Amino acid sequence: MNIAFMGAQGTGKSTTLQAIINKLPHPSYIIGDQYRLIAKALNYNNPRQIILEGGSYQYTQSMSAFVSTALGSFTQLDISQAHYNFADLDPITYYAFYLYWINKDAKKRAIQPYALPFIEKLVDYYSQKFNLHFYFPIDIIPLKSDDMRAFDPEFQQEIESLLRQSLDKFNIKILNLLQKKPIESRCDEIIYWINKYNN
Repeated sequence: MNIAFMGAQGTGKSTTLQAIINKLPHPSYIIGDQYRLIAKALNYNNPRQIILEGGSYQYTQSMSAFVSTALGSFTQLDISQAHYNFADLDPITYYAFYLYWINKDAKKRAIQPYALPFIEKLVDYYSQKFNLHFYFPIDIIPLKSDDMRAFDPEFQQEIESLLRQSLDKFNIKILNLLQKKPIESRCDEIIYWINKYNN
């Protein structure tokens, strides 16, 4: 069973995922946030540094390469033998971050933003592999900075807006909106929907 978490940065996806793994009766496999994992593996301070590295007029090229690499991680769904496969960040959330940077680039150039059809096809293809999507909205838990994420409410709100717009573009399977604050309550709700789907 493939389960995706979607939402802007700082909405509690990773924290909830770590809490829920121990509550499930079968082994789980986690496809982590590739933006963070790639940045850490290549010794960047944060994912944003990768995009900014090429200069202010290379945002689209940098982000296109970055998001394509991140989406490629979902090939693991085809080989995983785990009972549950979780994505800490789903394809459509990756796409929302992609849109943010190509929109920013287009604004600098005074041109219309252009999302590559290939990337949109990847997002759609991998989104369809998930049986359940759980949406983590902003403003439920306080945004906090960490070792790879700055405190940037404006950026978080922009990603949230782009993500909601993108939901209309991609026809995903069952979507559940998580609006409860306590981690325990979120875990209970997710497990409820997993069991309901299995039954």
